[in-house]
Amino acid sequence: MSTPLTVSPAGSTGPATPIADAGPDFEQIKSWKTPISLAIFTVLGFLLLVVFGRDGESTMRLSTTTDLIQLPDVVLPTRATGIVVSVLLLLITLASAWLVRSKAKVPLWLVTVFAVLLLTGFLAWAAADETIPVPGLLFGSLSLAVPLIFGALGGVISERVGVVNVAIEGQLLAGAFTSAMVASITQQPLLGLVAAMVAGVLVSFVLAAFSIKYFVDQVIVGVVLNVLVSGVTGFLFSQAPRTERRDAQQPAALRDDPHPAAERDPDHRTGALPADPDRVHHVRGRRVRVLRPLPHQVGPPPAGRRRASAGR
Repeated sequence: MSTPLTVSPAGSTGPATPIADAGPDFEQIKSWKTPISLAIFTVLGFLLLVVFGRDGESTMRLSTTTDLIQLPDVVLPTRATGIVVSVLLLLITLASAWLVRSKAKVPLWLVTVFAVLLLTGFLAWAAADETIPVPGLLFGSLSLAVPLIFGALGGVISERVGVVNVAIEGQLLAGAFTSAMVASITQQPLLGLVAAMVAGVLVSFVLAAFSIKYFVDQVIVGVVLNVLVSGVTGFLFSQAPRTERRDAQQPAALRDDPHPAAERDPDHRTGALPADPDRVHHVRGRRVRVLRPLPHQVGPPPAGRRRASAGR
């Protein structure tokens, strides 16, 4: 129970008069955001997986041919999987609503299970009578998520210093364009990396200058910078000649692969035998190995092709 505060009039020796309670009794506020969000995704999942469900079987390939431990493929009946997933989603939604009604917090693991079930149902629906390579899907997702994660971390740091950085997309685009151009022209990947940093800093400097010094709305400046960088990079790329444009898309790598793809898997990738170490040429300052042709590639061309060449 709270103790009331008292105050005495100035110069008075009488009893103090209570003015207010030190702290009112607070009632915990129920947040229905999580149950409402889960209910919306449950309805969407029901429409997709049950109403517009597909027949057949969905195969989930869990291993590649080069894995040391080979996992068996998982075969799921598409329509039955959709029905089971929809029922489980409904149960999780009702459980989250009951927890909120009981003034309890919805645990994170419950939301995670909901997301995994919804993703599984969607993959089974999309792969009806087909096969989905799960390792390749995970690898592609992680590869594409890396720049987004770095951009999100940059936005968090900006939020910590009091700047709403909406120009993250412009910073990433300016850095990627500048890095590709510099690394392609100089054939120095480290210079391209430094150029990307400088381009990102310049974009953030413009945002900071307008927002902090001139008190311009941070969101408006961020949107304008995104549009500006997108337009400038597109214009510069379109103005370059075709040959220079092709050369500008061939930056040097930070680390060369000691075993090129043609040597690792010649039959499935290039159709040529492994490279001959004695036949090495230098093209634009880089060592290029010439592949030995296959036996069927040596000799005169077929008769039809020989006649066409003679006609020319």
